Amino acid sequence: FFLVVVVAYRNRIVKMPHMVSVDFVDIPINSLEQLRDWKPPICADEAICSLQDNGGYVDDQSTLHRGLDLPKVMFCHDMAGGYLEFDRTTKPTAEFPSFRYVHWHLIDVFVYFSHQNITIPPISWINVAHRHNVKVYGTFIIENSTNEFFGRVFCRKNISAGSFSPSVGELAMYLDKIRRKMKFEGWLINMEIEFPEGEVQKTRNRVLHFLRRLKACGSEVVWYDAVTRKGKLNWQNALNAENVDFALAAEDGIFLNYNWNLDLLRLSQDTAGNSHWSKRIFVGVDCFGRGCPGGGGFNTSEAVNLILQASQSYPDRPLSVALFAPAWSFEKRNDIASVLPIACPTQNAVRAAQLISNLDSCFWQPLETLLSAIRACGRVPTTRGQHKHWYRPLTPLPCSEDAPVLRTNFGFGLGLFRISDDGPERKLKYEPWSCLNSQQLLPNCRLITFSPRLQRIYSPLSTINVAPLEAQVCSPLRFRISSRPEYIDSYAQGNSLRVELSATTSYSTTNGHLNDLGTMTPQLHLELFLFPNLCLSREAELSLVLKPLPLSEPAIRGSVASVLDPLENLRLRLFVDLTVLPAAGPLYTSNSYPVTHRQFLLHESAIEMVVGQTPNWACIRYRLGQQLTSAQTTDSGATEADAEVVCVRRLGMQIPYQHDCAFLLGGLTLVDPDANWL
Repeated sequence: FFLVVVVAYRNRIVKMPHMVSVDFVDIPINSLEQLRDWKPPICADEAICSLQDNGGYVDDQSTLHRGLDLPKVMFCHDMAGGYLEFDRTTKPTAEFPSFRYVHWHLIDVFVYFSHQNITIPPISWINVAHRHNVKVYGTFIIENSTNEFFGRVFCRKNISAGSFSPSVGELAMYLDKIRRKMKFEGWLINMEIEFPEGEVQKTRNRVLHFLRRLKACGSEVVWYDAVTRKGKLNWQNALNAENVDFALAAEDGIFLNYNWNLDLLRLSQDTAGNSHWSKRIFVGVDCFGRGCPGGGGFNTSEAVNLILQASQSYPDRPLSVALFAPAWSFEKRNDIASVLPIACPTQNAVRAAQLISNLDSCFWQPLETLLSAIRACGRVPTTRGQHKHWYRPLTPLPCSEDAPVLRTNFGFGLGLFRISDDGPERKLKYEPWSCLNSQQLLPNCRLITFSPRLQRIYSPLSTINVAPLEAQVCSPLRFRISSRPEYIDSYAQGNSLRVELSATTSYSTTNGHLNDLGTMTPQLHLELFLFPNLCLSREAELSLVLKPLPLSEPAIRGSVASVLDPLENLRLRLFVDLTVLPAAGPLYTSNSYPVTHRQFLLHESAIEMVVGQTPNWACIRYRLGQQLTSAQTTDSGATEADAEVVCVRRLGMQIPYQHDCAFLLGGLTLVDPDANWL
């Protein structure tokens, strides 16, 4: 099922992404005997992706920095009890639409949360998060003092002969074994109970030993703010003397409860004592608004903004953020949107998916700049204030087949049709499906420049309206740029990505040219992918599958004439931002790598027509490696001292502002057998 339509690429076939599927249904653990008997799936090594280092962080001037300890953003996924049909298996299900998280570059840690005793993250979520360089945590939770984990392990009571009653150290080893076998990174520990009277100190010591032992085994450990050092269930909403011992034992942080205010945040910063510890305070933000500043929902950004203010007002004590239940807009979609009109099944499913995408944009758009600004609060004092936003680049998972560096069909792991090969003709059969495990890498679609003025705006998979030019320009340029999944007209099985740019006002000109912008047509620069130091060889090749669309027509119709030369029709240009380093310099020891120039790419003259689920797709090829100025492309007479190493920081697209345009992205493949990350 995961085989998708292929792209003809230089007389060979480059397959779209392939995922290993296993016949394994993820389930939680609710008893000590289940813990003792737990076994990983047989094909876990092949079926589960390992985490790749993202290579550092990139500031808002595109400079890569390494060795930074910045504030983090945690996504705590509590949705409908967890272990739903679509996410507990790697195989396809009939649930369409189902929840997808698509803003992975905004977060650092993904926690799979449920109210089961031991919540093991499903394989699909581990894989999708790791493809985007995001860490994954499971959850260990005790919410009842009669729970056997609490009674037999932490209180050492109710132990019958022959029963499995591990010590706290052994429990830690079992949890870490699960973590290692399932290839995730850590645990959120949530103990919402009171310690038994008369045994508070013994119980507390066992809990502290459990946390230290779990950390010593190799797990990352974050403690949830609930029980106090006196054994009382009393949420502090701050780091203070009542919970600091647990946080110190966990080492990787504390997840604060949601009923905080600015005074409690200041108390937390004071208690932390230094920036190392303040960055490990994950301030809880309940997206359902239960006692949280702002009330959650579409006002979730108000709470995040307060956390940002607290960090900015106390610059030596920056704070991290933990978003709890950010699938709010998906879960509440029927309450906050009008009832869908009665229509044919296909149209109804499409409208349901569009509704989810629109609500998701409304929820995340206000958070995007805030979360990147949260990271920026963690810089060292000498450069603090120079950069307002910090971004996490992408290091794609290694692939062996045809040596691809990056390969994606922009799929959400959702679709309305299956390809039927019954009979002599290939047909599409309406059969909605969901496969979370097949979700692919998605472009950031972040507007990074407005030529010639820099204007950085975060907008992944959302719609924004901005006035990019300053007041001295007669008429500010206003435009709308959006990207969303397109399920009717797709290249690969599932969806394509529809990108639209439309002007909402015309721009003023003087003698036919825009005031204060010289004689050049203003250009929008859209970031597709942001990398750390990606060093390509002369053999690097890039292919892009694309289809132009008329804005006024439904996506299914396409435009036959424009497909013959889509780049000319749309006036799009791909570019790469490069860091050029002397080969004899400190390639591996520097902590900062600035972008030195931008290079626009020339595509091969032949535009191949390729077959997708619908007609009129074009595959555009670039001999990328031959266009880069590097040691491999310098004249043979160049000396070793003259040699340079070129690293790609960004792959982007230039779009002229002068007209509206729309196009579908169907796939992108970057192949280089000798690529490496410096």
